[in-house]
Amino acid sequence: MAVIVENKLHFLGKNLGSLRFIKNVGIQHEINIWTEWSMPTDDWEWMKRPTAPAVENTPFEMSLTVQEAPHVPLLTHSDVASYVESIMNPELTARPRFSCPAINVRRYQHLQPHPMFFERTKVHYMFAMNLRDEGVELLPRLLASVIEAMRFLGPHYCALSLVGGGGTPDGVYDVLEALRPHVEGMGARYYLRHPAIYSEAGGQDRIMQLARLRNLALAPLTNPSRQDSGRYTNETTVIFTNDVAICTEDILELVHQRKVQEADMTCAMDWILEGLFYDVWVSRTLAGNIFFRVPLNGSWEFSAQLMPNSTDAPSRERFDARRPFQVFACWNGAVAFHAAPLFRTGIRPGVSWSSDVADPRHKVDPVRFRRNMELDGECYMGEPTLFAKDLWYRGFGKIAVVPSVALSYTMADGEKMKRLKGWVSDFVGDKGPELDENPIPERITWQLSPPKEVLCARTWQTQRWVPWDQSLRPSSGMETQLKL
Repeated sequence: MAVIVENKLHFLGKNLGSLRFIKNVGIQHEINIWTEWSMPTDDWEWMKRPTAPAVENTPFEMSLTVQEAPHVPLLTHSDVASYVESIMNPELTARPRFSCPAINVRRYQHLQPHPMFFERTKVHYMFAMNLRDEGVELLPRLLASVIEAMRFLGPHYCALSLVGGGGTPDGVYDVLEALRPHVEGMGARYYLRHPAIYSEAGGQDRIMQLARLRNLALAPLTNPSRQDSGRYTNETTVIFTNDVAICTEDILELVHQRKVQEADMTCAMDWILEGLFYDVWVSRTLAGNIFFRVPLNGSWEFSAQLMPNSTDAPSRERFDARRPFQVFACWNGAVAFHAAPLFRTGIRPGVSWSSDVADPRHKVDPVRFRRNMELDGECYMGEPTLFAKDLWYRGFGKIAVVPSVALSYTMADGEKMKRLKGWVSDFVGDKGPELDENPIPERITWQLSPPKEVLCARTWQTQRWVPWDQSLRPSSGMETQLKL
């Protein structure tokens, strides 16, 4: 099966690597899935990633002091009020959005911190987001689901950190500003930044800019103010989402699987068009490969064949059964991870160390989002891929995809993908928190050693295999030719 997109369509690859379609002009109807390949290579330009300028070797910026972007109100007071009301009240229909299933209290109640064991002054769940400036229509679904999750988990145990920036403004920041008193009125912490950081700015490394935006969203935890000192701990769970159409049950299932599987990070799966997996440039299987074959011309003609290699057969079996499966790297629109790697200056205790994993005597810095270390020859990868790589290096390699959580990037596609791929509740029904054993055990058998090599795809035309810890060790600069 091949994907054919007519030349007259235009794609915008914006914000955190997520594909965006020009909306409201009916172009979705021009996209077809056919059975023959006839698309010129040049039309796949939207899948190519920019080459990083080899001018420095700074993987990320330590300073979180950035200039705020000027804010000019764009929405009327009544429009802002209607968005806020829709976000805070899931029953209102003033703004269009698809309906989500009710929360399975029996399954997720164990996620609620018990006041006997958790201080109300501690943040147990931190919700972090980077939002485009042109995604206001998505807020009534995205933020309404986040607010509902916070209410369920206990607002006093939650914080919401929002960073906007880039894109053509359409009033997102107007809504986010107006939302503050409502979130704080619930008892939750609220942080809002609108930095002058633009991921699409010419002459700047895009991955570095995206890493800066992500690190800013985490700044209340990683660089807390004096007022917040001690509020975030190793036990805090971070729920980090892109601007996706997400339901509350999606959020809770990611957190649930992170907890019951004792995972370091869990990821959703994001889908586009007629049901094609999107985050192929970022994600890597446990064998180090991308999720489907992308030939050197950059086409997605094999995108319907997920994890086709024999080395990924166990993961494919679990995916088909909608069971969580371990990967080397993922993001896929939304993740949940525990905050310990963001704090530690050492390596995870209790790991059985081998030649494939970092020497525990080697002192390492806390994990941050970063660009590649260009002068050390590190492969140019997305900041989420490097984030996962750094987790593995510190012994936090229990990373899993939860395929029952299906996301997309517009309201219309979000509902379409739910109907096509299924809602979480379609797979878990009224089950409780216990891990299921049939037909395939839900519990993951964790592999503690990473793959020896991962696929590097600076561009699809230059794919090659490199050591998984390339640039993290002095001896890791070797690379092998692409195995096609």
